[in-house]
Amino acid sequence: MNPRDYLKQWTPGGSQTRSKRDLFEHPQTVYQAKGARVWSAKGEYIDWIAGLAAVGLGYRHEAVDDAVTNQLRDYGVTFPLPTRLEGEVAELLCDTLKWPEQVRWVKTGSEATDGAMLIARQATGRRKIVSVGYHGWHLAHLPGPDLVSLPIYSWAFTDHVDGNTAAVLVEPMRDHHPEFSEEELKEYLLFMQKRCQEVGALFILDEIVTGFRWAIGGASEFFGITPDLAGYGKAMANGYPIAAIVGPRRYLQHATGVSSTFGGECIGLAAARATIQVYRSEPVIDTLWARGKQLMAGVPELVGYPVHPHFPGEGKWESERSARSQRAAERGHLVHPAGINTMHAHTEADVRSLISALTE
Repeated sequence: MNPRDYLKQWTPGGSQTRSKRDLFEHPQTVYQAKGARVWSAKGEYIDWIAGLAAVGLGYRHEAVDDAVTNQLRDYGVTFPLPTRLEGEVAELLCDTLKWPEQVRWVKTGSEATDGAMLIARQATGRRKIVSVGYHGWHLAHLPGPDLVSLPIYSWAFTDHVDGNTAAVLVEPMRDHHPEFSEEELKEYLLFMQKRCQEVGALFILDEIVTGFRWAIGGASEFFGITPDLAGYGKAMANGYPIAAIVGPRRYLQHATGVSSTFGGECIGLAAARATIQVYRSEPVIDTLWARGKQLMAGVPELVGYPVHPHFPGEGKWESERSARSQRAAERGHLVHPAGINTMHAHTEADVRSLISALTE
């Protein structure tokens, strides 16, 4: 039985993560990763999926893995009382982002955006959330009496933000929208924020993808915008599971209902602290942008931001994206049809090799 059929026998869809299902004819599974490389039964590949953008430094980064090993060996993982580590890493994150005052730790991006919605409802005494973009799979994210769901970059939010609105939750950027320049996108977000202020609703940025990729602080840092609340995750711990809701004390005081047994477990916290320290001490963001710019110069069809370039998703490109990904895999590169994620571990030679795989 091949790996895909084996997994489908025991797990729905053959993967715990929808975006990892049935990507390539080969490889179907991987068993090891280091730096920018992964290994399967079929051999070695240069990876451009980066754990669905959850790995920014590269796999098994020494400083991050050492921090996790030391925490596990010397202290442990979960305890009967909170640890000082919960506060120490929160302080580091707030100092790094500059604007928030407190942090609520959770494990996934869906939890972070769900928790931010709960905080907004508690803080305002209102129920309605206007959700722009994708924010997770939780029941709270499905359209219903208390949630208006709109596509990313939609102007329709203006029809729904009123005195009954607790918050607008927005995915600030993912793919570069052809109708928006960067300045126009900033103006769009600022207009959305102004509308929230006019009606007393909270303005929440979903930085799960953009944080630690477009900039350490994501879109808020990239555009110089200070939201009321924000959610971070993905690359914040270089692949270890942790996410965060951040904001000022006047809002985070309403986060007591966002609670879980593993919210303060120490492996994710140790990984996040080490990862943040690397981002602060090394030119990680500059490298992500530089590798992406090099790639886009060599493959002119690519669109979007250099830290997440992709082939167009309209018309003839719809089927071509998957075909190109499979051809790249046959030449030793793993490229997700939805886009490419650069890592600090990628070299200029890796980029040149990918350009050849995508163009020749």
